[in-house]
Amino acid sequence: MGIYGMVTGKAGKSGFGSASTAEDVTHGIDANHLTAIITGGTSGIGLEAARVLAMRGAHVIIAARNTKAANESKEMIVQMNPNARVDFLQLDLSSTKSVRSFVHQFLALNLPLNILINNAGVMFCPFQLTEDGIESQFATNHIGHFLLTNLLLDKMKSTSKESRIEGRIVNLSSVAHTYTYSQGIKFDSINDPDGYSEKKAYGQSKLSNLLHSNALSRKLKEEGVNITVNSVHPGLVTTNLFRHSGLGMKVFKAMSFFLWKDITQGAATTCYVALNPNMKGVTGKYFADCNVTAPSKFGTNDSLADKLWDFSRRVLSPLDAELHSFLWAMSSLRLHGRYCSVFHTDSQELVNMVADPDSWPRFQSELAEFQELRTSFPDFTLTYCSRGKNEKADLLAKNARLHNSAFDYVSTSIPL
Repeated sequence: MGIYGMVTGKAGKSGFGSASTAEDVTHGIDANHLTAIITGGTSGIGLEAARVLAMRGAHVIIAARNTKAANESKEMIVQMNPNARVDFLQLDLSSTKSVRSFVHQFLALNLPLNILINNAGVMFCPFQLTEDGIESQFATNHIGHFLLTNLLLDKMKSTSKESRIEGRIVNLSSVAHTYTYSQGIKFDSINDPDGYSEKKAYGQSKLSNLLHSNALSRKLKEEGVNITVNSVHPGLVTTNLFRHSGLGMKVFKAMSFFLWKDITQGAATTCYVALNPNMKGVTGKYFADCNVTAPSKFGTNDSLADKLWDFSRRVLSPLDAELHSFLWAMSSLRLHGRYCSVFHTDSQELVNMVADPDSWPRFQSELAEFQELRTSFPDFTLTYCSRGKNEKADLLAKNARLHNSAFDYVSTSIPL
């Protein structure tokens, strides 16, 4: 759209521009048949997007870290629209444990998922590492959303297939993706405090959001999946993200006041890409002011996008490996018995113990330990597998199933 369009609000090819609001771009749209997750939907652009999607009839799940703020946001939306369908689930994107817990809770609701808006983020933070040992801006803005999206993909695929309605994923990037490190993404020193720049680290994370969109879009097109993935620049909007900004940013805002949007305008591009019927089939694009715009050279580099995809998976894999090591370490590894316990996560299995079927007290103790572990890692289930038929063991196992939903039982032969 350019500076002229930003200043004047002149509409682009879509019929909308920088002056358009979220209500403008969704006018007349009936979203009663849709379910949407919006991360960071408790303030700013996220809250406005949640309000407008709910106003158009969508069932909105607000994913946010602050429970109090989320409940207040829900109350505000419902007060403005008593028919609004809004729910809240806690999510801290800086924690992979929290992301997995959120997905587990959402899937337990047995809801469809048509729209995923990855909106939440942090900006210009001083250097710090998350509990997973990842630089905070990269972890929160990219890795958290990368994991969240991947864990929800199967649900979105099944929803689009069963409903025959196009699924849509919207990643909040930013024009700040153009201001990053010289190599685009510091793959070799993401977590290195030396040379850390608060602003370039933010730009790096926003470039990652854009590249994630591009890579996922290509993968889904190759699979023939009816889900689009696009990234958006919401515009210059004053939100809570600026709480870490210094004097320089305040001076910039004062000098460029004519370029800044209010919240209703800031949420317009997100809502346009998420709901507008003109977006049907459009994927792998970068939007600003509700129109396709050109990102930086880094932002169109498919090789860089693929490299980021592989890097992100490697960042997450040691966390899984650490978890598996912990589970293995807590087991007794008595491999001479007749029965074993198997942990399942995704398609991987971790055999942690072979137990004696006559040791019912010990089995009860193991099951109690596992149940405690499951509060931290809810994706795990426990399967007690038989190496042959044993009526007594079958009876004990079935009894355990009745008293503990974390437990399952099969009679099967497994190689040890």
